[in-house]
Amino acid sequence: MVQAARTALSILALFTVPFAANAAETTVYPLPAPVSDSDYRDVSEARARLGRLLFYDKVLSGNKNIACATCHHPDHGTSDGLSLGIGEGGVGLGPKRQVGTGDTLIEDRVPRNSPALFNLGAMEFTVLFHDGRVSVDAYEASGFDTPAEEDFPQGIFNVVAAQAMFPVTSATEMAGSGEENPIAAEAETDGVDGSRSRHRNVPKCGFHQGPRARGAIRHASYHHRP
Repeated sequence: MVQAARTALSILALFTVPFAANAAETTVYPLPAPVSDSDYRDVSEARARLGRLLFYDKVLSGNKNIACATCHHPDHGTSDGLSLGIGEGGVGLGPKRQVGTGDTLIEDRVPRNSPALFNLGAMEFTVLFHDGRVSVDAYEASGFDTPAEEDFPQGIFNVVAAQAMFPVTSATEMAGSGEENPIAAEAETDGVDGSRSRHRNVPKCGFHQGPRARGAIRHASYHHRP
């Protein structure tokens, strides 16, 4: 027993000594300063109240069954805890959200995760998404470079608000199929950018083509921009 304990300690030492040496050589950088009110643009109380109401209201979705908060819920760190989001047609919240069954089984999951929203309104954030598809751009008339290009509306005041223009027109996220509601039908015809020529197919995520999603045109200029 004693010999076994000594052997175990010797093996443990082989692993801990190198790690201890590396730890001594590691440079420790200070944490960034916490954000303060001065890091954000001024927002009126009325606008903040309206934004809060719309964030939780399903009226923005084509079938009136999903809100922004569905995939960015405070109970789940303003995200949903899923590797790939489940938008239109899903059931439940957070990690327990399901894709439906039978005739209500959705065709595609959202081809990315739902990012947390903490502090994204701070002025230091000027680019969103891994490929930078939505970003602040002073050369654009709207002030933003987005998949909508020159057709993006003016009057949007920050990059988070600019991004929020797209999920409501996405069949996979919030709009649903044009066979189900007029909002989705309009989005399929024109989309947020007013041009069907920019629409491309979104990579499939392993679901069969269920009735809820059949015929829907994905807005891949937003979802999957090269």
